[in-house]
Amino acid sequence: MKGGALAIAVVSASCFGFSGSMAKLVGMSGLTPLQAVWVRMAGAALVLIAVLAVFRPRSLRIPKGRGRFFAAYALIAVAGVQALFFLAITRLPVGVVLLLEYASPVLVVCWVRFVRRVRLPRSAYAGAVVVLAGLGVVVEVWRGMSLDGIGLLLGLIASACCAGYFLMSDGYGDDVDPLGLIAWGMAGAALVLTPLSQAWNIPWEAFGTTVTVNGRDIPVLAATL
Repeated sequence: MKGGALAIAVVSASCFGFSGSMAKLVGMSGLTPLQAVWVRMAGAALVLIAVLAVFRPRSLRIPKGRGRFFAAYALIAVAGVQALFFLAITRLPVGVVLLLEYASPVLVVCWVRFVRRVRLPRSAYAGAVVVLAGLGVVVEVWRGMSLDGIGLLLGLIASACCAGYFLMSDGYGDDVDPLGLIAWGMAGAALVLTPLSQAWNIPWEAFGTTVTVNGRDIPVLAATL
């Protein structure tokens, strides 16, 4: 079971990293970062809800009294993480933004230790120090933060939202189906981002075009999917 969970985590991390590069391609076709996020959220919500409605309809039930949790999950863990990540990669290299986002475990360690007051093994603190040192090297702190300041701020806020994602995913309770939570989280995030992204102005014709990267034409629709 542990091996299977580790494999799922590795695939998940790979997909997340891969999505940044695909987002750049979608942006090259004419969509704004928030429009690209909206397409991603709305598309994922439609697919998940449709599949679950057929095969696991009970998973779409929102338990009584958990509406606020679902709303917070959609706003922070989904909309916040995705929107800020996609905005950050317009100002910073994808690899740097990913490192900023994956600094979120440091924030999780701090939250668990100082807010929940749970004692952690020394390895947790050692890992946090390694992450912070690595980030310092990437952003070149000795040069006075030579990277884009707004991009760094967006990346750090995205990291905080990602920490919230981890903490909320860890404590949603046995009464909540994880797939249902994700489906409604995607749908809620798409709803929140509709006015911000001006989804009604999305140039849908762009999905029938291609973008050229290193001399190769890549279909925008393929990158979106």
